[in-house]
Formats: sequence, structure tokens, C-alpha cells
Amino acid sequence: MKYLSILVLGVLWSSRIAAIKLAGNSGIPANVTVTFSVVGIAIIYFCVAFCLRIWPVYSWVAIRFYVVSGALGFVFPFSLEALVAPNIPVFSFVVIISSIPIMTMIATSLFGTEVMSPFQRLGIVIGFIASVIIAWDSSGGLSNGQAVNKLWVVAAIGVPCLYALNTLYVASYWPKSVEAIAVAQAQSTIIAFMLVFGSLMTNQLHDWHFAWQNVPIIVFIAISEALALVVFLQITRRFGANFVSLSNYVAIGFAAVLGYAIFNDPLTWTSTIAALFLAIAIRMSVHSQGAIREVDGRER
Repeated sequence: MKYLSILVLGVLWSSRIAAIKLAGNSGIPANVTVTFSVVGIAIIYFCVAFCLRIWPVYSWVAIRFYVVSGALGFVFPFSLEALVAPNIPVFSFVVIISSIPIMTMIATSLFGTEVMSPFQRLGIVIGFIASVIIAWDSSGGLSNGQAVNKLWVVAAIGVPCLYALNTLYVASYWPKSVEAIAVAQAQSTIIAFMLVFGSLMTNQLHDWHFAWQNVPIIVFIAISEALALVVFLQITRRFGANFVSLSNYVAIGFAAVLGYAIFNDPLTWTSTIAALFLAIAIRMSVHSQGAIREVDGRER
């Protein structure tokens, strides 16, 4: 079941990236996409929490967790995604995001929160090398007749850095006796209020009408991100930072299909062969998951 969960998460992440790119291409500003999507996510989780009678805990420790993890894993990377996604091929962007596993591996090794076998480390490194090859190969092509600016590729690297930090934080500081649904509901509610307040303070209300240009896309982003958030939180809580990061490798194949079929993104033989190595890397990493330990030393 846990392997199916990372497959689902990978598909949701790549679908969201494609939707964000569609929103940018339709003329919706990044700040509008982020604000309306987060408000939609907050509404979704409020309804779910109301129906299931699962409400967040609002202790100071829990509130700090909601805010920090919401900022690192939601607002900052989501905003950066909205800015970058329209400017580079969707396959390239998801491949760059797939560097999260190696960044997470480095972070967990530095902080000593998880122990990995050499075989798993090798698998993650192979996946990262394959990701870099695909990102460089596809970003050197054309998108909508224009050469892709390498600065957008560099900016996109900030996204996996933020996600890796958030994954480590969530795995290490999850508040006791709090369900994943409750965390997702609290995060989305707090961040939604912050974004709406920020829009009011910065006089960005005049941009909100752009959201009506493509309402289905905004709704799709909200639904896919809402599902991805709770799946991500549940996997991270149960299986650790390094395991959930493998979802980014899973996203590659689905991103290739979306990018090629919807956006006419370039897909060369070099990228295809590198993607096969990504599949091998996933198998190597999953095969050695028994070597991962929790913070308290219990083997999985």
C-alpha cells in the first residue's frame, strides 16, 4: 500500500505542475493562482474536517508546526512554481523537482535523522544524475518557438530545496496526536488567511478578476494539491522523509506524457534513456527501504 501511495503522490504532483503551467499560459498572474488555489484547498479541508469531525490542535507547538511547514512546503515553493512553470517545459520542471530525493538524502544525513544503506544512496544518486541529464537536454530545446532561458532552470532549483527542507521538518517535528487531515486543514486555513491579508495590504485585489479566465484550472489545482498534501503528510509521518521523496522520481514518467501530449515539450532519445535509469533508481531505492530508521531508532 505504501508503494501505491508514492505512485499516487507522484501523479498528483506532476498533474499540478501541468495545471499551473496552463494557468500561466492562460494569462492568470502567479499571485492570483496561488491565492485562489490555497483558498480553495482551505475550503476543501474545512468541509472534510467538518464531515469527519477531525479538527486541528491549536497549541503553540502545533501552530508553529503548521506555519513553518506551510511556508516551507506550500507557500514559498508553490509561489515559485507558479512563476517558473509557464517559462520552462513541464517535463524539465518536474525533473528538476525530482532532485528532492538527493537533497533530502543530504539533509537527513547531515542532521542524522535517518540511516540509509549504500545501495539506497546509490539509487538516489543515479536518479539525480538521470534527472540532471533530462533537465539539461529538454531545457536546451524550444518551448513555443522560444529558447528556454537557463535562468528559469536555475530558479526552478529553489523549489526542490524548499520541499526537501519541509520534508525533513515534517518528519522530525510532527506534533503528537494530530491526524494528517487536521494538519492539512490547519495549514491551508492559516496560509489562506495570510495570502488574502497580504493581497489586501499590497493592493493586489485588482488582479483577482484574472481567476475567472480559467476557473476549471484553478479548481483542478486546488483539488490535486489538496489530495497531494494529505497523501504527502501521511507518507512522511509513517515512512520518513527519504521514502516520500521518491514520489518525485515516480512523477517523471507521467510528466513526460503530459509535457509531450499537451504542451509539445521536447522529448529526445537522451531523455527517454535517462528516464529508464530513473526507473532503475526507484527500484534500487525502494528495495533498500528496510535500511531506513526512524529518529527514535526503530527500523521500518
